[in-house]
Amino acid sequence: MINFKEMVTAETPEDVIAFMVSTVNGIDIPHLDRLFSRFLASQFNHYEMLAVCQTMGENGLIKFIEEGKGRIGKGPNWLEPAFVTEGKYGIHE
Repeated sequence: MINFKEMVTAETPEDVIAFMVSTVNGIDIPHLDRLFSRFLASQFNHYEMLAVCQTMGENGLIKFIEEGKGRIGKGPNWLEPAFVTEGKYGIHE
């Protein structure tokens, strides 16, 4: 089982988002927002998360896969976060 609390508090928001969009269907913005607000509410708010997503989108790390519906997935320049290959937080490839 993946330890999301430890992941979100120990890793950069960019790496967490890169991991979360790596599924076949990506992830929607509200789900991502709930993840961060649950574990980082006092340090990282909704608007900061959107700013990170916008920057990642501009850099091709993520992209909208359902335009207008807030679902994001891997972009053409997506890179797997190091903690995934290291198998941290209960992640198994």
